Amino acid sequence: MYITEMSEKVKEHVVKKLSVAQTNRDTQIRQMMEKLKEHEKHILEARQQREGKVAEVMDKMMRKMEDTLANRESHMSALKEKLKEHEKHVEEVRRTKEEIQQQGEEAPSTEASG
Repeated sequence: MYITEMSEKVKEHVVKKLSVAQTNRDTQIRQMMEKLKEHEKHILEARQQREGKVAEVMDKMMRKMEDTLANRESHMSALKEKLKEHEKHVEEVRRTKEEIQQQGEEAPSTEASG
């Protein structure tokens, strides 16, 4: 009987240890799952923030590119206008020079015949 009682006590002790170990494992698993859920939540928040920042940076970059393009077009228009004005001035100078040359050619011929 003594052996039977000891084996029962050992059996109870082992069962109790196994039960405590299982409870500890369940608790650890639950805690790990909670940590994983928190981590997943943190990752999702970080991803959303990053996507928001990426969208913000893209918008800013697009605005800057559009402004640069508008400035370039404005500058090109101003240069074209300046070039037209220069061409007009050059043409006026040519015309004036030709008129002066024609007047110069006509004046000596009238003096020579007189």
